[in-house]
Amino acid sequence: MTIKSVEFLGDTVEVLRAFPDKARQNAGFQLDKVQRGEEPDDSKSMPSIGAGVRDNSYLG
Repeated sequence: MTIKSVEFLGDTVEVLRAFPDKARQNAGFQLDKVQRGEEPDDSKSMPSIGAGVRDNSYLG
């Protein structure tokens, strides 16, 4: 299985680090699923941005 890379743009990493613990854990779990080619639990397609782009909710 190939693990896809994740590219964080702008201040995304700092924003994620500021999340409450539970939400940060959930974000990491969901990103891991995406990297492994699985669908995240709560996401929606964003075709206006680009093919394969999804918006993910990490509110824990």
